Amino acid sequence: MHKPGNLDFERAACVGLAAITAFHCVETIEPSEGRVVLVVGATGGVGAYSVQLAAARGARVVASALHQDEGWIRGLGASEIVDYSGDVVAAMRERYPEGVHGLIVAVHLGDGFEALTELVKDGGRIASTVGGADVEALAQRGVAAANVIGHADPEAFGRIVRMAGDGTLSVPITRTFTFDELPQALRLVGEERSRGKFAITI
Repeated sequence: MHKPGNLDFERAACVGLAAITAFHCVETIEPSEGRVVLVVGATGGVGAYSVQLAAARGARVVASALHQDEGWIRGLGASEIVDYSGDVVAAMRERYPEGVHGLIVAVHLGDGFEALTELVKDGGRIASTVGGADVEALAQRGVAAANVIGHADPEAFGRIVRMAGDGTLSVPITRTFTFDELPQALRLVGEERSRGKFAITI
């Protein structure tokens, strides 16, 4: 596929596996007008794309983020944030006591994953990029779940590139590094707090 003319090389390079993975997560949870979707890990690469794609389908997106990232993630389509430095589950139960319709988990949570799944109402849907979803157990209470694994998908990639090219999808680049700065970029990627994508110019 050719690079769209109005998409620079840095952004074109960042429309890859993260965006495809987000596409499949959103397809899994089937967001629509009026449905509430919680995206955990919303400020990372997969999460930032998931927020946009879910919001584009009319969902009310709640993004887990720090308060200093609220303006940025709202700019991508989130309707509200829940501060992940606090108790996300308690905060969501207070706001949505009947539960949410969809959950996308794009960050490792350890033992906290199961508690998040309990926020999803019966008949809801869950997509996890980090494994951990007990698909059979969740199905017993009417929740459809999938552990989404990023993989090459030419059809999805084509749709995403076209969306990025026409401006429907923003490519969330936080910072661009030179090739000589690659070690620094790799160190930052490993940090717990991230925002969007890094690009390397050669």
